[in-house]
Amino acid sequence: MRRFLIGLTATMITVLGASGCGNGGPAATTAPPGPETPTAAETPAVTESTPAAPTESPQAPVEDSWKTVGTLRSSDPSMKGYEDILLSEPFLAIGEAQLVLEMPDAGGVDGVLPVVMPAEWATDPTTILGKLLDERTINVTLAAALPPEPLGNLDDTYVIIVLRSSVIGEGEWTVQLQTR
Repeated sequence: MRRFLIGLTATMITVLGASGCGNGGPAATTAPPGPETPTAAETPAVTESTPAAPTESPQAPVEDSWKTVGTLRSSDPSMKGYEDILLSEPFLAIGEAQLVLEMPDAGGVDGVLPVVMPAEWATDPTTILGKLLDERTINVTLAAALPPEPLGNLDDTYVIIVLRSSVIGEGEWTVQLQTR
């Protein structure tokens, strides 16, 4: 069993390293779009005689807001019978998606190598290993120092999988799959 888990870990690291998942590309080097702050020259002057403009309520929904639909934490229990495999609860992800790593005590190169795959495949380590290179499986390298990793559009029930041996760094971490 121990040899199998070591082999699974080595295979995942090799596959992720060879495919360069999560590294390079415009998405990894471009900051996400955000609201621009106007400069002093662009900001209109307000005088006492100018009536105040109506403001939106703070509870107004934002169209570009991300919603967390799936989460896996370092403190979650292991897959039954396999101490090295952390497996999230199945979740439905529809729409544009991204993975976010929260690792409060992380150093510059600390991170996690999560896999996102359809929940129906996450039955045992052999099936997981057999589906690592499938087009519906998403292999990602998440570094604590980098922005969220875009995943494209999803439309299925998924799970997040992390091997404890693929975590670089110490301390608590959380991987969240968010959609909008």
